Amino acid sequence: MAQTIYLPDGTTEIMFGRDSFQKLVAERLGYDAEKMLQEIIDEADYTKVKVQTDLVSYESSLEDNTSCFQEILAKVEKIQRNINSKRMSKDKILELLSNIEAEIHNQI
Repeated sequence: MAQTIYLPDGTTEIMFGRDSFQKLVAERLGYDAEKMLQEIIDEADYTKVKVQTDLVSYESSLEDNTSCFQEILAKVEKIQRNINSKRMSKDKILELLSNIEAEIHNQI
C-alpha cells in the first residue's frame, strides 16, 4: 500500500514500503543516515524474533505444566478411589503421593 510523505522542503514522496523509505533517507540524508536507519531496522527485527522465541518457550512451558497437572489430577483421583474403597492400600496411596511429589519437583 502506498503512502505519501510530505517533506519540509514542500515536496512529496510516495513510499511503497520500507525499502522506498530507506532509499529516500539515503538520497536526502546520505549514506550515514541510511546506515543508522538500517541499524534501527535490524534491532527491531531482532527484538521481534526474540519476543516470538520467548512466546514459543512460554507456551511450551505452559503445555508442560498443564500436562503435569493433568497427571497429578489423575493420581489424586486414584487416591480418592483407594480411600473410598473397602480395602484401602496405604502402600498404593504412598506410591501415588511419591509420584506426585516427583512430578512437582520435575516441574519446579
